[in-house]
This record gives sequence, structure tokens and C-alpha cells, in this order.
Amino acid sequence: MTRALPPVVRAYLSGLLLMACWLMPLSLAAQDLEPRRWTHLPVGTNVLGIGYAGQNADIYFNPVIGITDGSSNVNAWLARYSHAFDWSGMTARVDGILPYISGSWQGLVDGEPGQRTIRSGGDPLVRLSVNFYGSPALTRQEFLDFVAENPVRTSVGASLAVSLPLGGYDPTELINVGRNRYTLRPQVGVLHERGPWSFELTGSMFLFSDNNDFVDAVTLSQDPVWALQAHVTRNFEGNFWLGAGMAYAASGTIDVTILVLALVGSLSAHIAVNALNEASDMATGIDLHTQRTPFSGGSDTLPSGQLSVRATRVFALACAATGGASAAIPGTPTAKARAKTRYFTPRLRWRGRPRPRPASGRGDP
Repeated sequence: MTRALPPVVRAYLSGLLLMACWLMPLSLAAQDLEPRRWTHLPVGTNVLGIGYAGQNADIYFNPVIGITDGSSNVNAWLARYSHAFDWSGMTARVDGILPYISGSWQGLVDGEPGQRTIRSGGDPLVRLSVNFYGSPALTRQEFLDFVAENPVRTSVGASLAVSLPLGGYDPTELINVGRNRYTLRPQVGVLHERGPWSFELTGSMFLFSDNNDFVDAVTLSQDPVWALQAHVTRNFEGNFWLGAGMAYAASGTIDVTILVLALVGSLSAHIAVNALNEASDMATGIDLHTQRTPFSGGSDTLPSGQLSVRATRVFALACAATGGASAAIPGTPTAKARAKTRYFTPRLRWRGRPRPRPASGRGDP
């Protein structure tokens, strides 16, 4: 009979696997700001919501686009559905978002006044998320007991979202609500909850496929966008909460090798701390006199004889050495951005022979 791997080893390998999924070189859309992204939900929870966002602001385009003095008045509605489920003992959820956009854009197009009015559905988005640390899959009653017994808790998760090119798109216009390209967003985040307070940090990577049907026979390409967002929220009685958040984004490239080493090193250091804690609890006899529950009392790896104290310490030292070696590599961690962008910064290349842009009329309704 094949012997199952100890939980601490399975956790380590699961973390590496999820990091590999996060780094998959596929392709998603622009920067977002989403609080309570990694909230622990009971299994079977279904959430259906309708949202609205309005924007009245100046917009700035890359000069190659040919639009200056731009402004917009946009109203966006979206329908969203979320479902939480059990994935091998971890809490997972699937989300679907369907937007509808109504708005107008004004500006100078090649020096001539232009306006574009749109009422159309946007690109739908689907996303799969897994909280692989600190958020066990629980029923509603188990979840309530878990929260009561653990007022201070930390969750770590990863997700993969894809935006589908199904929104309204007109290749003769510069401005559209649909992007006519696939976009992919791997994401990792950590959530620390302390009583009614929550502190959340999320890192995202947006990858874009080419739009081969841009205006004037142009193929539109865009570099990856790297984004970081942080949130602080406060829960109140009556299921209300108030939060504040901020985000930063930059486009360019990173040294993927260095990034992988940094992530492996961080995970190894964390595993080393947990393993040494387990070995210490077993050596002092605490684990032998503690009544385990589904939510506390250790992993039972050592008391059940799956690993000895000595083997656990060796494993912890090996993980610590891995983390130390990764940290010693010059430039770890690093993200080498070729260019920092605040707004839309595409790179254009002609398909076939260049065609001059018309002197006027582009963008007129």
C-alpha cells in the first residue's frame, strides 16, 4: 500500500503547484480595485448581486492613438454571481460578471472635434479562486464555530480570471467597450482578519492577447500590466462594512526566474516556521495533552507517527536553507519594469502597408 504524504509536505507541494498555476503564461484586462477579495465563505454559499459605477473624468491616451483633450461620462451596470464550494478540503469559489456600459466620450481626434456614444454589453469575466491556506471548506455551522474560535486568522489564496471578447466592438472606431481580445489575470493575495478588522493585500498580473482588428488595419498589442492593491475594512453590526483601498499598476516585464525563486523562498521560509513549531510542540509534550478540533490543536502529523521530531526538524532546516538560498540571490525579489503607465499604453504595429489616418471624422458619431 502506498503511504500518503504527511500533511506538511502536501501543503508545501500544493503551494508550489498553485504558484506554478499563477505563473502560467496565458493572457486579462485592466486594473481593478476589489475589497474583501479573499473572504472566507461557507461551502454552498451563493451570492447574486447587481452593481453600478459612474465616471465623469478627463482621459489621457498614448499620443499614437491620435486623441487629445479627451473626457468621458460613463455609466456601468454589472450583474455578478458567486458560488463557494469544497475543493479537496479548501474553500474555492467561481465568479461570473456580466457588464453593461452606457456612456459618451468627447475629444479632439487628429485635431478635429469628435464624439462617441455607446450603449452595449461589455466583455464578460469568469474567475476561479482557491483559498489554499487558512480557509478550510466548512458548512455554515462549522464556519460560525471556526470564526468564534479563531478571532485572529490569516488566509492565502490564488485565482485565475479570463475576460472573453464578447462585448460590443466596432473596428472602425477608436473607442469601444469590448476589447476584441482575450485577457487573463492570475492573482494571489493574503487576508488577515483581527476581530472586526480585515487587512488585505493582492497582487495581479494582466496578460493581453493581440487585437488583430484594430482601426486602420492595425494590430494592437499591449505589454503585461502588474498591479498591487491593498484594503482595510471594518465590519459593523447588521452585516455592514466600510473599507478603504488603494492600488498601483505598472507595465513591463519581470525576470520570471527571479520571481519563481522569490516565491519558492517565501513559501519555504513559512513552511520552516510551521514545521519547527510542530516539532517544538511535540518535544515539549503539548501536542500529547491537547484535545484536537477541526480548527485547532495542530496537524496531528507528529502525534500520529507520520513523522518523527527529528525528521520534522530536518525538513524544517531544509526549507529554511531553501528560503535563505533564494534570498541570497542578487536582485531577489525583483520586478524590472520597462515602463510605468497610469493609463492605457498600447503598442501599435501595422499589418501590411501603412495607411495614413484620415484628417478628420474618426470618432464622429
